[in-house]
Amino acid sequence: MRLFSSTDEFSAEQLCEGPSCLALDVRFPGTSPTGLDLQRTLAASGVSVPIVFISGHSDVRISVEATKLGAVDFLPKPFREQEFLDAVRLGVERDRMRLERELVVREARRCFDELTVRERDILLLIAEGRVAKQIAATLNVSEVT
Repeated sequence: MRLFSSTDEFSAEQLCEGPSCLALDVRFPGTSPTGLDLQRTLAASGVSVPIVFISGHSDVRISVEATKLGAVDFLPKPFREQEFLDAVRLGVERDRMRLERELVVREARRCFDELTVRERDILLLIAEGRVAKQIAATLNVSEVT
């Protein structure tokens, strides 16, 4: 766990390698940008880390905006400790699943890149749903080939 006193301090850091979840106050006392600004910045830059928002100054508009941008949860203060722990646990689990999917995609990309041009042509035809007979006719080869 790492703690930051402002969004600027967080922005200067690297995200951790493993599953993670940010717990952000909507408004950091005396700082700008806000937690929502940081969420927008992360989303715009393609960083998809789960966020749990907490706030003593929440309204429906802010919570809806945070949720639309992908927040895991929005907890108005005061909240129960277990609510917070459950929300962070859910965020970490979502991030773990995202990282696993990204690993599978990278491995599939690596395997695809190792294929010959002919093997790629065949794979694309298979992906289109064609059967062996159709693929052979398209490539002008025998089915056995």
